[in-house]
Amino acid sequence: MKKGNLYIPKDTKIVLELQNDVSSKRNKVGDTFNLKTIDNLLVNDVVAIPKDTVVRGVVLKSKRNGLFGRGGHLEVDSPSIRTINNIDVPLNGYINGYGSDDNGAVVVAAAVTLVGGFFMKGENIYYDKNQLIEVAVRDDTDINATPETLLTVMDPTVPQGQGLVVKPR
Repeated sequence: MKKGNLYIPKDTKIVLELQNDVSSKRNKVGDTFNLKTIDNLLVNDVVAIPKDTVVRGVVLKSKRNGLFGRGGHLEVDSPSIRTINNIDVPLNGYINGYGSDDNGAVVVAAAVTLVGGFFMKGENIYYDKNQLIEVAVRDDTDINATPETLLTVMDPTVPQGQGLVVKPR
């Protein structure tokens, strides 16, 4: 971190709202989904991450519920969010969820017949649209602004990012 710069502290909580249904029944590894911030994140009373900023999530592992009462399994991650001035802020957005197992089904299947267990399934894991998920900033993150430049750097009306100059052919 550059001396004199402001930063977003590690463990800062950010609440996100899920914009899509995500489940072990429907989603596969690599599928993406969207979340959005429900509040502005302010640094020294200046908006650094606006309300409704979109955050991209990804499915890391997905297993549907299965035979013999096995519940579904879903691992997802929302690795980062961007500030107005395009700084990637790393998040602890990893969630590892399991649907409930039907443990009784396993016992019954073993007691009755092996075939009987094929018809007994656990539950899938579901994260519903509009569900709130709290994530935390993973590391202290320099926002490339000093107290004196913060208002200019975080001005949402000033385009931020990589600029291109394109000449006609």
